[in-house]
Amino acid sequence: MHERHAVTTHAPPRWGTRRLQAWVRAMRLQFYPMTWLAYSLGAVAAQGGTRLDLAVYASGFIVLVLLEMATVFTNELADYETDRRNTNAGPFNGGSRVLVEHRLSAAALRTGAGLALALAAAATTVTWAWAPPGSALPAVAIIGFFGILALGYTLPPLRLAYRGAAEITVAATHSTGPVLLGFVLQGGSVWTLTPWVLSVPLLLAILPSILLAGIPDSTADRSVDKHTLAVRRGAASAAGAAQWTAIAAALTAAAVAFVMGPVYGRAGALIGLHCGVLWLMLRRYRQRAAPVGRIDALMVASLSYLFWFTVLPLLAWTG
Repeated sequence: MHERHAVTTHAPPRWGTRRLQAWVRAMRLQFYPMTWLAYSLGAVAAQGGTRLDLAVYASGFIVLVLLEMATVFTNELADYETDRRNTNAGPFNGGSRVLVEHRLSAAALRTGAGLALALAAAATTVTWAWAPPGSALPAVAIIGFFGILALGYTLPPLRLAYRGAAEITVAATHSTGPVLLGFVLQGGSVWTLTPWVLSVPLLLAILPSILLAGIPDSTADRSVDKHTLAVRRGAASAAGAAQWTAIAAALTAAAVAFVMGPVYGRAGALIGLHCGVLWLMLRRYRQRAAPVGRIDALMVASLSYLFWFTVLPLLAWTG
């Protein structure tokens, strides 16, 4: 006797499911934890590890999420030409490619960006109402200033990424901005040195990943005059700058710990260890003089490096 085996076929996802998947992909959710951790660092620093005002904490974070959504949607539109020409796109560079692959239309992305900005304005109003006394105006000023920087990364008239300010813009909007906002919304003063001091090593720790992300994109970026460091000086120079900013982040963290006490807890040595591994990986990359291509392992090593500068202080203050 012959047994009959059922043949199963996998139906393609329905239109609505494909559409939802495209929007999730366009949001680039892999980068939101960086913002959340920086924001939480500022909030916990203001409270010294005591109980947070969760309502204003949540409203402030919603503002940041919506601004980031608007930013990545507008980046897809403004960077269409370089993304279309990019043959080295990966999970950490080259955009989400929903526009290039016709998964979403330009009109849909414009609508999504507009809706995100409208909701961010509404959430900012709620945050204003819930902010502690004296914190509402500084919080809105921080949201406005860093929101303009984030949107101006690719949008005119600033177009910062096309004017040689790509790396510092991304680093500042993912470190100083959210740290300051979290600190102020929990009752801290913008004039206090604490959030500024904490954000410096974090900003420096973010720079290696941003510098490296420009390497796989450099050929396409050069063709559209997007002036990242990798375009202006080449892949080896960008990797070298990543080496030195990684070292600067570790040294600055040591200085912060010396001045403020054990900010990074007993595991602070992990920063130095990770820095050493990343430095060696970058040196090997520069010595190989490999042609421009995807560098996913380096991107993972550099992106994971920055988490020590938020996770360790959070554990030290809340543990």
